[in-house]
Amino acid sequence: MPRHRSLREVVEWSYVGLLDEAQRDLFVQLATFAGSVEPAAITAVCGTTGCLPDLVDRSLVVRSPQEPVTFGLLETLRAFGRSRLATDPAAPVLRRRHAAWAVGFAEQVWTAHESPTEATEIRRFTAHLSELRRAHAWLCTNGPLEEQLRLGIVLADQAYIQARVDLVRLVDEALAAVRPSDGGPSDDGAAAHPLLARLLGYAAMSSWQRGNLGEAEARCRTAFAVAEAAGEPTSAREAWEALGNVLAFRGDMTGALAHCAHSRDLAIAAGDRWAELMGVLDLTITSAYAGRHDDAARHGHESAELAEQMGSPSAAAWAAFAVGERLAQIGSPDATRHLERAVELASEVDATFVLGVARHTLLTTAARRGDPAEMTRRIGPLLDHWHGLGAWTQLWIAIRALIEALSRTGRHRDVAQLIGALRASHTAPTEFGPDAERTRAAEAAARKALGPEFAAQLAEGAALGDTGAVSLARRLGAVTSPP
Repeated sequence: MPRHRSLREVVEWSYVGLLDEAQRDLFVQLATFAGSVEPAAITAVCGTTGCLPDLVDRSLVVRSPQEPVTFGLLETLRAFGRSRLATDPAAPVLRRRHAAWAVGFAEQVWTAHESPTEATEIRRFTAHLSELRRAHAWLCTNGPLEEQLRLGIVLADQAYIQARVDLVRLVDEALAAVRPSDGGPSDDGAAAHPLLARLLGYAAMSSWQRGNLGEAEARCRTAFAVAEAAGEPTSAREAWEALGNVLAFRGDMTGALAHCAHSRDLAIAAGDRWAELMGVLDLTITSAYAGRHDDAARHGHESAELAEQMGSPSAAAWAAFAVGERLAQIGSPDATRHLERAVELASEVDATFVLGVARHTLLTTAARRGDPAEMTRRIGPLLDHWHGLGAWTQLWIAIRALIEALSRTGRHRDVAQLIGALRASHTAPTEFGPDAERTRAAEAAARKALGPEFAAQLAEGAALGDTGAVSLARRLGAVTSPP
């Protein structure tokens, strides 16, 4: 359009008529970035920030007022700069530097899991996510392999912690670029790279989170093979933890405990405090579900000590949740205090997953001591939370809590339909521990109340499919009186 041509002419005039060579170079190089970045990033990629004040004075670069200070281009100016970069022989070098900076930046955020500065670093991560996506795309196409895997690990870690579908897609792209196939990676370099074992372990976490236990197990098995080929067994520590989680969701508490203990031991051998904490947390919660309450108390104390040493909000949130979950399993009123603390801490660092599970236990423990109709009303937002995140494993656990509440209010037909959907779903985890007892009690009550009609309602629920079951559950959240 003429208006666009005129605008481009103005930019061209400013570029040629107002800038000297050094200023022109920096202006074009800034188009390498996806958005606004801190001066350290500009130095790492462009080599200098010396001309930034001149470009700001000429309104060609925008300086943000908040802390930390960032500099960036408006989209029209970025498009102009990229048109220049398209024919610039230095462009691949700039993209390579950008990718290297992004990997280092991401890992700085990652290590903050073990630091009181975590909240600040997570805000920086979110602000610079467009840069990480850009670097990720470059590395998936151009490599080098090690930097691709390093960035993929950080993205996979945050994909699990924040339960973000967009980050899960990036992780899948990273694995596809390395070309893991049915029996493991076909790329010779990747096949024995210990970082691939770690990436697969983290990716398996998101797989089970989304209800795909089979994919999670396959990724773990591949990680074990890669770690063995690399001669670095500790690189499979996340995979051992993930497979422990999978076994727990299948109801195998003995196997889960063994796998999580092995993960913790490998983490200690690697000097990885975060992975050690995750292993101990799993031991705390799984021991509680298995009825091994003395072990759960011991591991819970250990997790609290580890989290205190780290000082990060997410470490403290996970430890508080684990203790609260353990106490909830034995009916202790002290559970509420720990779970509320977990919610508060998780909110500081966008730790969406632990935030959700802590809220779930808060809701169910409070409701079991009060009005089941109130629990039915309050379960709706929790269903929406997990459904919006695509976290099917936790979504089905929330639906099991709804089944319990509906049973207590006498809605036996609805109970039968939801149980039918639960039994038929490939994404629903196996009930275990007290949850299994509560679901069996609800089923027994529905069978007794409905008689021969129970089988028909069960079949009707089985025919709903996952999406239909969620729609039904969300509708039932508004129903509080018996039929």
